[in-house]
Amino acid sequence: MTAASKPAVPQPDPQPSHSATGIILRWLALGVLSILAVAALIYLGDYVIFLLRGQPTDKVTVTRYMTAPLKGANQTEYYYEGTGPVSCAKALFPQNGWNPCWYVRRHPLYAEPA
Repeated sequence: MTAASKPAVPQPDPQPSHSATGIILRWLALGVLSILAVAALIYLGDYVIFLLRGQPTDKVTVTRYMTAPLKGANQTEYYYEGTGPVSCAKALFPQNGWNPCWYVRRHPLYAEPA
């Protein structure tokens, strides 16, 4: 028997085939990482624009309440304190400890713990 007449030995595939579950998990992980990266870039961009504009703030009038827990009961008492201005940031996200103005305008009731 000569070398030319020997039967060919099958060679393993250089890249193994992946299962459908592995492919789905890889795409899912890639999608989640992409969403997190885009969210981080949007937040960072909002912060940079906030700083470049000179940290713009505004004042929104809200209704203030003081909250106090009741003794012996698992309840909270609310005390009306009137209306007053609250500082807010002109941004998409909270910046420098201020809530964004769009959020404060949508939530005009402000309760402070006692």
